[in-house]
Amino acid sequence: MSERIASCGNLYDTTTLLLQYCNDDNLSAGSAMEVDDRLAHLEQRVQLQEDEIQLLKAALADALRRLGCCEEQGQQPGKRGAPIRAEGLLSGCPGALRNAGVRQLLQALPSKHLSNGYLPQKQLGGFPSSPSSPKKEVLLSIKRKSVSTERLSTARRDMSSDSRSRTTSSSSSSCSKRDSKSKECTVNAEDGYVRMFLRGRPVTMQIPDQLRDSYSLDSKLDLTERKLKLQWAYGYRGRDCRSNLYLLPTGEIVYFIASAVVLYNVEEQQQRHYLGHNDDVKCLGVHPDMVTIATGQVAGTSKDGKQLAPHVRVWDSVSLNTLHVIGTGVFDRAVTCVAFSKSNGGAYLCAVDDANDHILSVWDWQKEKQLADVKCSNDSVLGASFHPMEANLIVTNGKSHLNLLDHGGNVLTKKAGPV
Repeated sequence: MSERIASCGNLYDTTTLLLQYCNDDNLSAGSAMEVDDRLAHLEQRVQLQEDEIQLLKAALADALRRLGCCEEQGQQPGKRGAPIRAEGLLSGCPGALRNAGVRQLLQALPSKHLSNGYLPQKQLGGFPSSPSSPKKEVLLSIKRKSVSTERLSTARRDMSSDSRSRTTSSSSSSCSKRDSKSKECTVNAEDGYVRMFLRGRPVTMQIPDQLRDSYSLDSKLDLTERKLKLQWAYGYRGRDCRSNLYLLPTGEIVYFIASAVVLYNVEEQQQRHYLGHNDDVKCLGVHPDMVTIATGQVAGTSKDGKQLAPHVRVWDSVSLNTLHVIGTGVFDRAVTCVAFSKSNGGAYLCAVDDANDHILSVWDWQKEKQLADVKCSNDSVLGASFHPMEANLIVTNGKSHLNLLDHGGNVLTKKAGPV
């Protein structure tokens, strides 16, 4: 940060120039200089002071961000041992327990004796193994076997009916027991995990080593005071929106993905996130002070099924606090473009609605008051910006159009230009 400030300060020696202007008496009313010359010198002095203030703001923002990071690191407790992530039921256990579990699983499997590596073949009932017997004995044995098979079949039918009734009753009871057990939470103290069911699916959670011996489902613990915090957001929305990435004087790149606005520091490889939106962010605009940022979102639906209206949020990039919420209930589908005015210190804010008429509205964002609106175009609008020198002139561009709009007397007058 100091190198960036030094590089910016080398462009002009602001300290020398400011001392020169402060000690110069030629700008007073009693000097011999002309009025135009005095005005030119005053404008140059004001411009130098604004540049100096801009550098001070950037340095202060970077210092505040670094202090916030130091405070967060100081509040975090000491790092403990890394938890063991078990890929299976037995991978996170010690060697003895793992071997014992494997042995139990192997013993529970059905085993069959093998002969020379193959299963023994079953002999066909009723026929001797050797074919060297007379034909009469074979016929008599067939008759005897047929009578015995008829008797056995009747006996088997009676037994099967009884066994079916028993199995149906036992299966129904076992199914009810399984259903009741499947809904309950179970603890495996040997393997050190807790299994519960969410929407019919088993979820296995490992017990910490320090709580494995004393863990019980009956004991109730207090809710933790810690909350999850977004550390890194992947991705960048550049497919269906423009003017979506800016470089701040602090060295951070600001862009958005989904409902989060990311402030990415390339040198330190760290991210900060503004999470004030409740649906996807569609546009981004930076104030001339390079600290205040405006972002617009699309319409959505909450978890309760309620409609979420599109709006614009103006927030501080240093503290990540929301300053103003603009246009709730005014925009229809989404806010596709947003921009601050430049010549009057960013007092105005323009926004374009993604409705059929693509309404362009101008706001006094500090008062959250709408000043004027006008139909911009029938086609999609891709960009909107204020003129750098005239505060009342707005330029919009999009599909098959380029419009110039004059904001005078709280009325927007559209002037179409050639494409």
